[in-house]
Amino acid sequence: MLALFLLLALLLVLVGHAFRLLRWEQFIRIYERPPRGQMLRGMAGGYALNFVLPFHLGDAFRAVYTGRRMKSGIGFALATVIMDRFLDVWFVAFGFIAFRLLGLGGAPVDGAARYYLVFSLLLVLGLVLVVALRDFLKKICLAFCGLFNDTLKLDGMMFFWSLINTFKDLGRVKIGRLVVNTLLMWAAYLGSYTALAAALTVAGEPMHLVDVFGLLFGRNAADFAALLPGGALGTAAPAARGLLLAWFMLPLAAMWAATLLPERVRGAVNQATQAAPAEDTTPEEIPLTDPARMTANEDENPM
Repeated sequence: MLALFLLLALLLVLVGHAFRLLRWEQFIRIYERPPRGQMLRGMAGGYALNFVLPFHLGDAFRAVYTGRRMKSGIGFALATVIMDRFLDVWFVAFGFIAFRLLGLGGAPVDGAARYYLVFSLLLVLGLVLVVALRDFLKKICLAFCGLFNDTLKLDGMMFFWSLINTFKDLGRVKIGRLVVNTLLMWAAYLGSYTALAAALTVAGEPMHLVDVFGLLFGRNAADFAALLPGGALGTAAPAARGLLLAWFMLPLAAMWAATLLPERVRGAVNQATQAAPAEDTTPEEIPLTDPARMTANEDENPM
């Protein structure tokens, strides 16, 4: 049964990662053809680094690795990664609130529910302010970036412009597809967490879905340190710790290996899932000298 539960957990988490890739590329597709192979490698490397490094530094690797291979650059890639995580916060908040209403998880879930509720509301407020005050924010960004040399100035403006326009251009994303990708992604993830809880229970560490959810997204979210003495699973049976490590790392190895498939196979998959738009579009022009051009550019090139 242990092998069956682990296999199910691995398959479902891979399905979840696949739908995450489809959702992430929706934001990239607004401006250029999504480089799926590089995105998949960036995701795999980013998740691996998140497992061993604090503060989600792997997400920065994901953006840099992918952005260096994109026409729109690292700043734009980082903006899309932030948007991807932005959406995750809302769903995680909903999950903790649902567990709290069901009376599951006790005090840790209550604390996480309050934390994510406040965090998600602040993000909503931030989204509204960015959209409403985007011209003013662009002027501030231009003034700030102007303090540096031309290279840093251009890189900084590219990031800020991309971040602001990614929020603003949500209307250009196919919302129906975004919702479907998000729901299917989280359905697969929750199924994987349930199977993982069952596998950990068989391995000698009794857990339920709420326990795995709290382990992964609680205020002390699990990473490699959780498996060490003093960590959340530091006193668990060796089999349970090895199982969690396998669940983290094996899907990432499979994702990287998928990028090595023959071109014909990858091309067929991309075509079947509409990896690229009919034609590329161009991001909003970045004004390099005159702040007054920002408003004019936006009027001439509405997004």
